[in-house]
Amino acid sequence: MSKKKRKNRSSRRRLNTRSSHLKDVPSAPTLPDPVDLPLGAQEPLVRLEFTAEATLQDIERATRYWTPDPEGGWVELVSALGNPSKVSAELTQVCEAYLLHCLCSGCTSPMRATSRSDAVSMAGNDLRRTSRTYLCQECHRAHKQRRAEENRARQKQAQALEQAKKDSLEEFFQQELTEPNRHSRRVGELDADMACVLMAMIDYSRVSLILPARNTLDTGWMHREFSVDIDVLRYLYLNQWIKVDRCSSFGSFTFDENGELESFYLDQVNFRLATSWEKTYQDIVAMFLAHSQNKNLNRLRNQIELMEAHSLYTYLTNLLENRYRYPPVPESKKNTLYEHIFDGLRDYTFGQMVCFLWRSADTASAWKERKQLSDAHASSATVTTLGGKIETARECKFSIPEYELPRSHDEPPALSSAHTLLRNLEEIVALDLSCELHEESLPCSPCLGMLYEGGENAEEVQDHYDILGDDGVVLRPDLATKKQIISKTK
Repeated sequence: MSKKKRKNRSSRRRLNTRSSHLKDVPSAPTLPDPVDLPLGAQEPLVRLEFTAEATLQDIERATRYWTPDPEGGWVELVSALGNPSKVSAELTQVCEAYLLHCLCSGCTSPMRATSRSDAVSMAGNDLRRTSRTYLCQECHRAHKQRRAEENRARQKQAQALEQAKKDSLEEFFQQELTEPNRHSRRVGELDADMACVLMAMIDYSRVSLILPARNTLDTGWMHREFSVDIDVLRYLYLNQWIKVDRCSSFGSFTFDENGELESFYLDQVNFRLATSWEKTYQDIVAMFLAHSQNKNLNRLRNQIELMEAHSLYTYLTNLLENRYRYPPVPESKKNTLYEHIFDGLRDYTFGQMVCFLWRSADTASAWKERKQLSDAHASSATVTTLGGKIETARECKFSIPEYELPRSHDEPPALSSAHTLLRNLEEIVALDLSCELHEESLPCSPCLGMLYEGGENAEEVQDHYDILGDDGVVLRPDLATKKQIISKTK
């Protein structure tokens, strides 16, 4: 066979192959027409849409299953169509049912129902409920996606806010590390109650630099009443005596909406002394001995007396309630009780007053039993008995023993520390420190006069204090609290 003939024959074979391939492409299946139910109704309730695989038998079966009864419910029972537990699942494979009166709240398209019970739950027994509280699959998917995106955004925002809070708190702690100007705080005021609390903090700092949070102290620093301690802590913090320690819990701080630190809870944070306990103690001593020494010592004694009186009142209350099972001293007698306690503390020690209180409660209890009176009478009589025992002991000059408080009685830390501070101050005053420039007892009037006068005379005093260096606060407390000295040493 010639090459020409073989070539033409090959071309025809390829052409026939292509033609045969085109004939094998299947035609697109046609979908059955949707069916609205009930059939022929002017206002249909259900629309059925079928898949291409649905047979005439499937269409008929689905129509019978989904045809609603005009009076509510369904025309046929499920059991007439097959196994009741399988019918709805089988029909779902070939058709989708839409409730024409129950619309999607997102796109207003009819809601799809997968079973009769599903349809009734959405559109009611008559399939006419128009509640717009449901979402179709597409809208539900979009809504779920939006919620996921919103949650991610909120989570990201929360993380950013949390990080901003941590950064703000770290900046705050860095600022708390700055050393305060000791001269500036010595120029201010320091009341006796503040000095007592500071002294208690000094005693704590000798063991641990971190001071316990106020809400962890059963007795508070000075008083069980929250407001009393908080006012003292606020003053000490604002005047650079104490600083917030970074070991404080995160929940002790408050932040604004941008994560910036706003404030902190004074009773929840852990403080530490702004300077070493030695320097803090030196500044307290200087402020109490700089001038009006007798007045300042008397203020401290009065503060100690107040704390002791409150401690004695607490002791008597616990004694009546826990030992005798009596009610506490009535409110009408409370002021009288404090008057008797203050009166007794003028002539008797704290331990002797404990003895007076114990004997008064015991006497009142015995009197109550003899007279067959109520428990409240005994509590009230304790106050009257206390006043009589103190007066009798004073007139007859009885020797009163000193009783110790029971171990169950907790004293605020400031009480024992205040006694220590008072004793130390009295010892320093007894040393009768003198001025090296004028050989006069401190506070030195000539030095103060030269300092207030200014000019060369003031410079002489300033130079003298400057030569003393760190010892100036201890050796010249009268100068350590003066603004003129501050300007020289800055």
